[in-house]
Amino acid sequence: MWMRMLMGQYWPKTRNGANSFNIFKGQSVRSRILLAEGQPRRFPGPRTEAGVAGRGSRLRLGTRRVAWRGSVAIDFGLRQASATGSASQATRDGIKLCNMASTSAPDKVTSTQENLRKEYAAFQEKVKRTVFLDNMSSQVTEAVIRTALGQFGNVVNVEFIPNATIPFDIPQCALVEMGNEKEATAIISEMKNFPFMMSGMPRPVRAQPAKAGMFADRPSPPGRKPKVRWVKPSDPEFEVGKKLKKLVKKHRAETHALVQLQIVEEAKIEKQQSDQLKANYKKYEMIESVIQDGTTARLARKSKNGKKRGVRVEVGGEPDYAVRNCRFTSPVETFTEGVSTLAELFEHSCKIYSNNRLLGSRKLIAKETEVAKDGRSFDKLHLGNYEWLSYGEAFQVVCNFASGLVCLGHRNGERIAIFADTQAEWFIALQGCFRRNITVVTIYASLGEEALCHSLNETEVSTIICGHKELKKLVNVSGQLGTVMRVIYMSDDGITSEISFTEKNTRWTITSFVEVVKLGRENPVNAGLPVSNDIAVIMYTSGSTGLPKGVMMTHGNVLATVSAVMMIVPAIGSKDVYLAYLPLAHIFELVAEAVMVAAGCSIGYGSALTLTDTSNKIKKGTKGDASVLGPTLMAAVPAILDRVRDGVHKNVDAKGGLAKRLFEIAYGRRLNAINGSWFGAWGLEKILWNFLVFRKVQAILGGKIRFLLSGAAPLSADTQRFINVCLGAPIGQGYGLTETCAGGSFTEYGDVSVGRAGAPLPCSFIKLIDWPEGGYLNTDTPMPRGEIVIGGPNVTAGYFKNEAKTREVYKTDEKGMRWFYTGDIGRFHTDGCLEIIDRKKDIVKLQHGEYVSLGKIEAALIVSPYVDNIMLHADPFHSYCVAVVSATPQVIEKWALQQGITFTDIEDLCRKEETLKEVHGSLVKVAKQARLEKFEIPSKIKLPPGPWTPESGLVTAALKLKREVISKAYAEDIAQLYA
Repeated sequence: MWMRMLMGQYWPKTRNGANSFNIFKGQSVRSRILLAEGQPRRFPGPRTEAGVAGRGSRLRLGTRRVAWRGSVAIDFGLRQASATGSASQATRDGIKLCNMASTSAPDKVTSTQENLRKEYAAFQEKVKRTVFLDNMSSQVTEAVIRTALGQFGNVVNVEFIPNATIPFDIPQCALVEMGNEKEATAIISEMKNFPFMMSGMPRPVRAQPAKAGMFADRPSPPGRKPKVRWVKPSDPEFEVGKKLKKLVKKHRAETHALVQLQIVEEAKIEKQQSDQLKANYKKYEMIESVIQDGTTARLARKSKNGKKRGVRVEVGGEPDYAVRNCRFTSPVETFTEGVSTLAELFEHSCKIYSNNRLLGSRKLIAKETEVAKDGRSFDKLHLGNYEWLSYGEAFQVVCNFASGLVCLGHRNGERIAIFADTQAEWFIALQGCFRRNITVVTIYASLGEEALCHSLNETEVSTIICGHKELKKLVNVSGQLGTVMRVIYMSDDGITSEISFTEKNTRWTITSFVEVVKLGRENPVNAGLPVSNDIAVIMYTSGSTGLPKGVMMTHGNVLATVSAVMMIVPAIGSKDVYLAYLPLAHIFELVAEAVMVAAGCSIGYGSALTLTDTSNKIKKGTKGDASVLGPTLMAAVPAILDRVRDGVHKNVDAKGGLAKRLFEIAYGRRLNAINGSWFGAWGLEKILWNFLVFRKVQAILGGKIRFLLSGAAPLSADTQRFINVCLGAPIGQGYGLTETCAGGSFTEYGDVSVGRAGAPLPCSFIKLIDWPEGGYLNTDTPMPRGEIVIGGPNVTAGYFKNEAKTREVYKTDEKGMRWFYTGDIGRFHTDGCLEIIDRKKDIVKLQHGEYVSLGKIEAALIVSPYVDNIMLHADPFHSYCVAVVSATPQVIEKWALQQGITFTDIEDLCRKEETLKEVHGSLVKVAKQARLEKFEIPSKIKLPPGPWTPESGLVTAALKLKREVISKAYAEDIAQLYA
């Protein structure tokens, strides 16, 4: 036996499907048997007092209880059946036969029959304008339904149909009669297309057109009526009725048992539904309270154009469009009272988090040299686990180092330069200098000799703190450094020969970092702390144009940015672990580490060359820095994130087949979820995809990343979404410059939009001023555009010994606020978030008058798989542009092997015409996908061999192009492209 359900009622069905029965709980069936003769016809089965009847040839309970079997109808009436002239003669053991012939002549229609037809026609119209609702809570009342559906039209009548037979389901349905059929159709359409909730239930109410069999007051359809007669047990048809009677008894017992079971199940979920209802009532009370006190009205006004993250503000200076952070009416200078310098910030955190881990480093266990096939040699390192200094221990080392500097002979007013890779000693040296109010000159470890000498001589540095490889560079230029007297080296690894040579050929005093700490521990000196306006750092930018400029930063400048980030990024605390590997000579990393100290985080130091298990300097079988440390926070520049994305895509493509398809499905589902699609992967499905697919990607960076900081350059939308999906972590993308201590704008934690740099930081006001030559005006609609100008306490003091350049880009308005003119072009979205769209220096006017934005085009073309880096070149004397492309060797070589092209090395391959044609075709393809104009697509390209690295001098430490250096290096090639 199988079960069918209609409106929550059960119909047991016989095995052959000939008959089905609707038995309502607690009803008895009379044993008297009524047989009707004639042609069988279908009874739609109206609902009656006894229960809900079935439709078709079914046994049913109610006013007319007739089941058809072949040409005979058997009546098991609950009431005394009646028939013309013979019903009163019935006996309990008799059988009554019904002749189906009409009681009147076919060609005569009585007035009664006409009334029946009209009555039934009116009923059919009522059915058309009635809606059947189910999936409702039993707490839904008639008033609730009238209120909910009154928005669609006039609710004429509501009739509930109780239901206690569907296990674990919402136990009520209703028939709702509307004013007309159009209103009923509108309700059904709305509920099918959109979720429709009543009384706050966790799933939507369902609607469908009502059917005639659902109505208890359904009139009998007009037509012929049966004539009934009784038969004796000797009649042949008597046995048929007897068998059906036994079957009904059996089904009655079965149905009764099912109903009893359902009652038990319903009792089990009653408490669950009651608790849900109470929780919903609490929500309604809260909603009602915020409506009554005007909170919702205020929020509605604020969110008219979406969530406001930045709001307009009146500032001084030339006409502009200025915006501040919506949560702070004036620029923030410090995050806590009593802290006004970086020295005080460090001491403050060391007191609070004294026993927490602060600085972690990996010891070198072994170093091996491997020789590649082309003859190049590479160092492979075997590194141990992280060893830690607590905040308290680090503070003591810092104090000792500061005292050691004094004992070593360093005097007040003299400057110290730090020229080394990022490591714990770098941080300790910086904080040690701050405790003696010594101005620190930061120099990139990748800086060339000319820029190095310029920086050291311009600032008249007397003491240099450096690493092993940096000492070798200093030895080479020692004759050009007139003010240097002392060198402190950080590492003892193989440095003896350099020390001996340097001492013999210079007048420098050479001391190890450890010796300075020891000297200070044995001869402690009281601290000489700075004030907020003292110069903390002179930071030499890596210089994308010409020689680097030294930016003078006060303690107050840097602290303002640190404090602002602390207020924007939520829940950074002592349980977080930060992986530090970017250059500390860059303001982005220096501020990031200061934020970690302020929050009490742990900082583990690594290197870009030992970052992952497959990094170039990691010995096979040794874990990379991220795997050992398991960081929760990281900072990264877009170029590094782009390489992570490209590396994952290459691995997926290499596997192919099912693995690639599974990755594509998982990526698509998670991308839909992040983009807000209802069909995205959330909850358990998100966990499933992370387990099956993305945990391997997450393991690359330790598997615990919960937040990434991105800065130094714009991050592409594709890369941002890739990191969101694969690492499962949001990215805080910021915009700032060395001249503003990295402070400008920053995306909030919950902002998942792409391509934007967020609202102004609490320490900054940002305004857009007109640049008519480029066509950017702050009156543009719908978004104001113009040159970005940043003001606030984070704006630095200016360029060291360069007053002319300082006056050019630094200005103070009549209100006393200091502003920096960035040269970048941006626009404000309606929610107050900034988007970087161009740069003044990167815009070139071609021969025919078209403007070409070099940076915008480069960002679009670098998506090509053949491109590792690219520099576009344009000038006013030609009508087209050209490009110098640093190709990705692995991709180019793989393509050549597939095409059967022979070559001796990568330089030979890059010169071949087939290679140039293939790479250029790829650039044209991605340019069209990015919808670039024809004049923006490079007409010719050059493929020089070798990567562009900071060591090559063609890009900065943040991997930004040094446009002038590249143009000069490839001047002959560019001239040939234009020939």
